[in-house]
Amino acid sequence: SGLEGFKNGLARFEASLLKNEVDLNQLLNSFDGNFGLAVTLKPEQMTMIPVGIGKFVQIPQPGIAIFIKVKDDYTFNVIKKKLAPVIPQPAPGAAQPKPDEKRIDIMLPLPLPVPLMPVIVQEDGYIIAATNPALLDSIRAAKKNGNGLIVTEEFKKLSANIPENGSAFKFIGSNFAKTLANVQTQIMMSSAKGDP
Repeated sequence: SGLEGFKNGLARFEASLLKNEVDLNQLLNSFDGNFGLAVTLKPEQMTMIPVGIGKFVQIPQPGIAIFIKVKDDYTFNVIKKKLAPVIPQPAPGAAQPKPDEKRIDIMLPLPLPVPLMPVIVQEDGYIIAATNPALLDSIRAAKKNGNGLIVTEEFKKLSANIPENGSAFKFIGSNFAKTLANVQTQIMMSSAKGDP
């Protein structure tokens, strides 16, 4: 039956995780059931991205952050162990990370049009993965100073009657829609000019 097939598939999946030193039950128990995703645009730092051969559009520098609420260190430790091959070792004489520090800096030797230096931390009950350290710093500053998204007039107006706790909340700022429309216009204008 379908249920039997599902059980067998789950058992195979769990066995393959155990083979890779990941305990599925411990991993699931590590999660606290909440997560979030933030996509940011930095209008003060414009980036050129390719949209074809010899064609580029200019966009505000994008960033992505993922937030996962956790109960313990298990998930972070699994991530750190699995990412060990791409975690750079400190240069000789450089400050060494503390053994209990919950931070992973990842080096990607790829030439990209946007800064991509992923960083993953665990703090205040969350694992936070950000596309670069500057984004992580801005997240920390917003939390510390209380000047993040929730204090903007646009967010206050749209969230006036929404409860503070719940699930599946989504907010897309007006600047994001304007940026998307601008990018689409640039692409259409670039296409209208034809190939170089």
